Amino acid sequence: MANVAESTGTFAAGDGTRMFYRAWIPAIRPIATALIIHGLGEHSGRYLHVGRYFSENAIRTFALDLRGHGQSGGKPMFIRNYGELSMDLVNAIERFADVPLFLLGHSFGAQLLLWTMRNNPPFVRGLIVSAPWLGLVRRPPRWQTAFVESLNRRFPGIRIATGIRPEQLSSDQAHLETLRDPVFSRGYITVR
Repeated sequence: MANVAESTGTFAAGDGTRMFYRAWIPAIRPIATALIIHGLGEHSGRYLHVGRYFSENAIRTFALDLRGHGQSGGKPMFIRNYGELSMDLVNAIERFADVPLFLLGHSFGAQLLLWTMRNNPPFVRGLIVSAPWLGLVRRPPRWQTAFVESLNRRFPGIRIATGIRPEQLSSDQAHLETLRDPVFSRGYITVR
């Protein structure tokens, strides 16, 4: 097992929002860099085991808290538009890419990676997409969709519970216990 230096840091997004990240730097010269993008309502702290594993295998690793998530700035679970998140990702890529860069996104993070590569593609060596959120498992009733769309025009910051239970995230109970973090994990989304 190689020595790994773990740290945290921040940088300013294009609009000045404070962006938080975690870093795992191997003691030896890295062969690549990985940037981890978490899922909706998650944060970088849920990927400690991934950052450590990669860095122990000579991959310099960073995990970003998206705006409104974890320790990054912004209103919790709220964005003005999707391009805003994409530009945060591009800023992180520009900051951390000095050896071959691979992006790893899970769920909503994977969706964001795919959207960014389609609409504002930065140069990266490769993508790892884990369970990309490309659609809903259960579609909400039409009346609910119409109601939320009308709320979005006037009250985009109203919070709605996601209804996602921890046991829906993994069948490994020991792993689920390591993910509990009531301060930085979110059980809601906003109308927007």
